[in-house]
Amino acid sequence: MNIDFTPELTRAAPRILLTGASGGIGRDIARRFGRGARIGLHYHHDRSASIDETAEAIHAAGGEVLPLQADVTQPGNVDDIVERFTKWSGGVDILINNAGALPSRVLIEDMSLDTWNHSFALNASSVFLFTKAVIPSMKKQATGGAIINISSIAAVTGGSSRASHYASAKAAVSCFTLSAAKELAPYNIRVNAVSPGFIETPFHDGITDATVMKQVELQTPLQRNGTARDVAEAVYYLASSSAAFVTGTVLDVNGGLLMRS
Repeated sequence: MNIDFTPELTRAAPRILLTGASGGIGRDIARRFGRGARIGLHYHHDRSASIDETAEAIHAAGGEVLPLQADVTQPGNVDDIVERFTKWSGGVDILINNAGALPSRVLIEDMSLDTWNHSFALNASSVFLFTKAVIPSMKKQATGGAIINISSIAAVTGGSSRASHYASAKAAVSCFTLSAAKELAPYNIRVNAVSPGFIETPFHDGITDATVMKQVELQTPLQRNGTARDVAEAVYYLASSSAAFVTGTVLDVNGGLLMRS
């Protein structure tokens, strides 16, 4: 007898709000959830080919898409995105906080407060703001909801050279995940995070040398760097019914580069 071990989402047609959908990880997350889902695809810059291609793939899989463009470092924009998506879909079953970036590497002694604050606004405060904004909708639902935040191995290691602002913001994401999981558990709202290791995506273009990428690969027990699909599969699991008893977890996806007891 063949047994299908593919985890199922908790709703037949889940309503998913995904931030940072135009990048490598965001694109693969969106496509992984595409079959029969209603997905809000947030992106920051002008409408890109990536968003259009992702939308086409989701439509082909029987899903529906609402593109949502905004700068999520502005609190008012976050509220607007959630309001627009909720009106379109009728609610939020799954929130995936993927928006984030390391725009530049800067030594601490050379870093301005504006650079520090911008990193926190993009990588950490946006997670708080989106979570806060979807809570009322999720609390009304008997099925609750699932929130998955994207942290980073940098939250534990302190990050690579000249990335203290990014690493510190991601550490805040991991800690906030645990706090939110405790607070929202009574409403059957599960909150988890995925903590990727070195993932080969356009994120590293212009900020990570190819030699460094190869060094990390050789140091990784599984002898390869990660892919966006690796992260997408972990996010899908945490959103699915297979993780119905999982909350307050930071799931490492790093090929063994960092192991915790």
